[in-house]
Amino acid sequence: MEMPFSIQPYSGDFEDLLDLLQMSMGLESLDGVRHMLAVERARGTRYHVATRSSRPIGLVGLWFDPTGAVTALDPPQVMDLAVLPAHRRQGVGRALIEVAIRETQAA
Repeated sequence: MEMPFSIQPYSGDFEDLLDLLQMSMGLESLDGVRHMLAVERARGTRYHVATRSSRPIGLVGLWFDPTGAVTALDPPQVMDLAVLPAHRRQGVGRALIEVAIRETQAA
């Protein structure tokens, strides 16, 4: 039986998430992933990470307009979503999307 997972906001250095970000972004080059991550972070993308036994197994990146406005013309957007293959079909992706929905509703 799989151990439960937890989801928390992420504020680390992101190096331990590069494999997940690479899956989400579809880029071959880790330098490209680092560049896109820098762009997303500069735009204000917020990340939440699912962990199991203290290891990252999934992530979601959610972008909001930098002014904090939530409008029909510029709604919040899921920028990244990935779950490691060994942890798929266990509710991790669904839980990450639910976090994104709750954060959007709170805005």
